[in-house]
Amino acid sequence: MTVDHYFFTELAETDIARASLILVYVGLLTATAIIDLRRFIIPNSLIVALLGLWPVWVAVTGAGPVSHALIGAALVFSFGLVCYSRGYMGGGDVKLIAVLALWATPAGLFPLILYTSVAGGVLSIFWLSPIRPRLAPVIGWAEGQRDNTH
Repeated sequence: MTVDHYFFTELAETDIARASLILVYVGLLTATAIIDLRRFIIPNSLIVALLGLWPVWVAVTGAGPVSHALIGAALVFSFGLVCYSRGYMGGGDVKLIAVLALWATPAGLFPLILYTSVAGGVLSIFWLSPIRPRLAPVIGWAEGQRDNTH
């Protein structure tokens, strides 16, 4: 076996592993979003699955300094705890954003928080709009909480 053959075989296996991990990651996030929209609950099992998948991602991709990602996630979690204590965020949201901060790495923290904030703002506007009572039952949004306005 030549060096070139070995390199391309290893490269292909790494690409398959990365693609597989990304598919699992996206699947877990999709399930999380659907459950959260329907029940306003983010199951701990999905958060733990995302957290458990991160070290595998780091091992496969050789992602940057793990200590930086952990510090970034700790800072996001700390800020989230302050928001939770004031009633601005739910506990599941705090845990989820902290785990996603690991995946985002320090370079991606600002975009993660920005896009999450914008998406939350859009959902809040929709939740307060007069369209929500008619559309929410159709899409199954917040089953059992259709009359809840907070």
